Amino acid sequence: MNNQDNKDFYNNNVSSANQLKDSDKTSFDGEEGLKVLFIGNSITRHGVLESIGWYQDCGMAASSPDKDYVHQTVKMLEEKYGKVQFCIAQRSDWEGNFTTPNTRDYFKEAYDFDADIVIFRLGENVRMTQYEHMEIFANALIDAMRYLTEGRRAKLVVTDTFWRNQYINTSIEKACAVMGVESVKLGDLGDDDSMKALDQFEHGGVRIHPGDKGMKAIADRIVAKIDEIM
Repeated sequence: MNNQDNKDFYNNNVSSANQLKDSDKTSFDGEEGLKVLFIGNSITRHGVLESIGWYQDCGMAASSPDKDYVHQTVKMLEEKYGKVQFCIAQRSDWEGNFTTPNTRDYFKEAYDFDADIVIFRLGENVRMTQYEHMEIFANALIDAMRYLTEGRRAKLVVTDTFWRNQYINTSIEKACAVMGVESVKLGDLGDDDSMKALDQFEHGGVRIHPGDKGMKAIADRIVAKIDEIM
């Protein structure tokens, strides 16, 4: 850890494994309209896990599905651009396995969705033991981003981490530079305790995730970026 990192990055003890059943890791909603792909981790969607006091199936730690950043983003986009159909590709499993050579295998279903907008909101599950592989992480991100956007109509939106981490965000910025996009910055939100669900949950890892206020702030910034590139 260095003094530029948010300590909650290291306090997050919500396991990256088994956040969703395999059958739920890629999900779809809506039948027509603007096609938006959300690639993320527990902040994007986490299934019910009673052992840690989490009883929702949505972005952790929103109070209900309609309050997480995915659904708030979709709501705002529908108000601006009409109907939206969206895909959630929950890839916390990929965050822990990015050194494997089959990056594109993790994103095949997301590729088939053929999105108009691809949102990458990943990074919090990369662990300290992987820091020596940050160049591989950047290259794996680039490979996934290219796979989902190159030669297609898709526009790319990328955020950095909610809990600030210099190693991971440097890799994200490298990937963004290669792809010619400017990242959506979230680290100041993770520095603000009012953006978390501290008073809503007992489990230390759950309660440091974004609460409703934090989820709305994430959605606001993503939608502002989409407005810039549309």
